[in-house]
Amino acid sequence: MSRIEYCRSEILTHAIKDTKEWSAPPNVPSYDKKRSDQHWIDIFSKEKVNKLSEEDVREFFATFRLHRHSWDYDKVLSLVKVFSKTQNFDPVVDIPSFAIKLKVANKLQRTATSAASKLANFIFPNDHVYIWDTLAREAVNSRFKNDKQDKDYASFHQACEKILKEEQQQPDFQHAVKELDYFFQNQAGPLANRSKISVNYIERRLLDKFLWAEGEFLKRK
Repeated sequence: MSRIEYCRSEILTHAIKDTKEWSAPPNVPSYDKKRSDQHWIDIFSKEKVNKLSEEDVREFFATFRLHRHSWDYDKVLSLVKVFSKTQNFDPVVDIPSFAIKLKVANKLQRTATSAASKLANFIFPNDHVYIWDTLAREAVNSRFKNDKQDKDYASFHQACEKILKEEQQQPDFQHAVKELDYFFQNQAGPLANRSKISVNYIERRLLDKFLWAEGEFLKRK
């Protein structure tokens, strides 16, 4: 048994706690007094996305640590509103495309895959979005025995889909999803409504936190 397998219970417990802390009801401050995941799901919803402000985008980028580069938030706002109207959204195609379009809104002209995936996660919560993050990518590659699964977003997405299917068969992960589902259904906000937000979103958000925690563990080794 590897050390990371030995510590699986501890890492998963941390991921459950992190998922809960970041997903407070929309009007309740979340972790570190930042806006919660449910707040972003709410304001990026089809009913509200056209009312988004430049300040909303600025706050989102600060919350998810995307503000380290210089951004033109007015341009980002315009791009987000167009992106939210994507028909037949396909994360494998549309996230990389959006990441390229975001280049015009940052001074370094970099493809913004992390920003694109994080925005997509809340704009399209019921689609199979996986967040492109350095620590998550490290965990994914480790699970595939360092066979690079993050050459691009498509390969990362494919790997995450496979990992999620594997985790869905694990009793501890199944129990964690049930715990989170019960937890959210007893709160106010979009995550209480299964006709609005599917259990699959909860599974993917937990997996994101799980992979992030695994990546952090691997980095400390």
